[in-house]
Amino acid sequence: MLLSKPRSWKLLLACLLAVGLLLPATTTAQAASATVSGVKITDGTGTLKVDVQATAPVSFRSKRLAEPRQMVVIDVWPAVLGSGARAQTDVNRGLVEKVRLAQYTPDTVRVYLDVISQPQLQVSPAPERRGLTVAVSTSQIAEAKVTKAPAVPSVEATRPVPVHKPVAQTAPAPKPAPQAKAQSRPATPASVTRTPTSSASALRAQAPRPRPAPAPKTVSIDFVNADLVFVIKALAQEMGRNVFVAPNVMGTVTVTLNKVQPEGALALILKMQENDYSYKIVDGTIVVASPEKLAQVADDILTPRTKSAASRRDLISQEFLLEVAPAAKVTEFLKLQYPDVEFTQHPTLNGFFAKATRDELRQIKASIPGLDQVPEPPPAARREFIPVKYGELRDVQALAKTLVPDLEYNADERLNLLIVEGSDASIEALQELLATIDRPQDQVMLDVKVVDLTESGGKNLGVTWGAPNAPGSFQTTFGEIVPALVPAAGSITNDQIDLAEMAGLAIGPFGRTPFVVQTTLAFLITNGEAKILASPRVATQSGGEARIHVGDKFPIVFFDPRAGQFQVTYVNIGVTLEVKPQVKADGYIVAEVKPEVSNLVDLVNNQYPRTTVRTVTSTMRVKDGDTIVLGGLISESQRHSVSKIPLLGDLPIFGPLFRSVTDSADRNEVILMMTPHIMK
Repeated sequence: MLLSKPRSWKLLLACLLAVGLLLPATTTAQAASATVSGVKITDGTGTLKVDVQATAPVSFRSKRLAEPRQMVVIDVWPAVLGSGARAQTDVNRGLVEKVRLAQYTPDTVRVYLDVISQPQLQVSPAPERRGLTVAVSTSQIAEAKVTKAPAVPSVEATRPVPVHKPVAQTAPAPKPAPQAKAQSRPATPASVTRTPTSSASALRAQAPRPRPAPAPKTVSIDFVNADLVFVIKALAQEMGRNVFVAPNVMGTVTVTLNKVQPEGALALILKMQENDYSYKIVDGTIVVASPEKLAQVADDILTPRTKSAASRRDLISQEFLLEVAPAAKVTEFLKLQYPDVEFTQHPTLNGFFAKATRDELRQIKASIPGLDQVPEPPPAARREFIPVKYGELRDVQALAKTLVPDLEYNADERLNLLIVEGSDASIEALQELLATIDRPQDQVMLDVKVVDLTESGGKNLGVTWGAPNAPGSFQTTFGEIVPALVPAAGSITNDQIDLAEMAGLAIGPFGRTPFVVQTTLAFLITNGEAKILASPRVATQSGGEARIHVGDKFPIVFFDPRAGQFQVTYVNIGVTLEVKPQVKADGYIVAEVKPEVSNLVDLVNNQYPRTTVRTVTSTMRVKDGDTIVLGGLISESQRHSVSKIPLLGDLPIFGPLFRSVTDSADRNEVILMMTPHIMK
């Protein structure tokens, strides 16, 4: 019957139209909320970018807070925090320590930037208009005024939505909806609108302006390799606070900061130290220590809230007499257990007076029987003489002092005895230790063979003319034949004596020796080969060093002005072998081998030898009975000499008849063969 009336039909149509208009708006408002999935930290040029990742465009506002600590707060709406988003991201770069995310209201996500000092920052929509980008300066400290959170924060930016002209609606205009619903309409060109600028201005005008806080105090510091404790004290003086630095806080600081807050500078310097240091303010005093130590420091440690004995009521004074224990020792112990009780030592007797409550006196009386005792004297120290059979006495004593420190040690090197004094338990522990370490070491026999191979060859080809003491010669002698001054006996007459001849002025006849040519054609080729074999054998302990020398000792005599007499030192020339074997638990032998071969070249100033040295250092692991062969210690020398007659020896064809060529070569090689044996 109602449906038949025209008025009822009109009312029904109006209801359906209203439901049709409100349903899309509600659905769109629920779908328009962005989901914040997390933050992404990237480094830029002089800035640190914090990207707040969201699934849709969002609006935002930011503010700076100084309490409870330095931070920057950015509210993002309409948005919800995703289930997989990290609540906290550690940054520790630039001035940003960490970034935290939290669901502030049902449609607002709050982003916290924990900073060590207020930086310059710029918040802008992300390039793809999904989320926000926060650019935080890392090189310049902002000197912005930091206040507590205002009651009505100012809006710095709104959600970036494209501006389109509104389309006229044919249906009746519904009642004004809240701003959140107006922004959550479908984002189509025909229905999306933007909050007018005048509304934001009116909101700022209506909001109460907070009273500006004074600018925080800033300092400028410049230190190079400065002591960390000195820098901490300097910053505490700038902050006008007392300071306590733990004994283990140490390090150096190289820093240059311009116009920064001293609290932020102190936090940055402690954060960048090699060891983990931190600080907290306790009753206006800066306490610097490790985080573990700071956790043990109470906030009221400088102003303890204790009740003195005078302020308490119903106090009773009672006398306590002791039998054996000294009263001074007992009261010293009880003062630590009952700091609020007043103890007074008895003037004449072995006892004391205690002024406390009934419960405290009852507890003190119950503890007196356990305190009024004389401790039993410690047992007399036991003295033990322990022989050291195999090890070095000093080494065993040093190791025993480290592992069993409760004993008093003395050593008798003459008898190789270790004299100890102490308790029975400590001496038994030392005896168990010596039974483990004082063992005989393995002996190693080294069978060494030193082979010196020398090869030499010489060749002499040519003609030798007139060499001194040579088998061939080419010579003749011209000379005057002087007559004899005294004739033979019985043949002298007066007529035959000539005064000129007697004076040696007469010229006698000339003559020469016979001309003789003797040549020797030498064609001699010699080859020589020699072997010198030395076979020493030496034994040493495992870990000890054995040294073998095969050769000569060259003496050097010099005058020592300090001793006032001549001294003699010797230089080893020949083959020297140093071996340090060590027997391992698996039966193998690890040997450090160092052979050295030296030869005498000449003498400097006919006194000091100049030698050539060939050395090899090696470490080998061999089995018992295997042979180690070391070779390659080779020295070679070649000589070429020519003797000739000048000019004639250089003729093209006949030159070889007037010169002699000598070639010689020497080759020396030393081979070492060593066979270690473990002696059981």
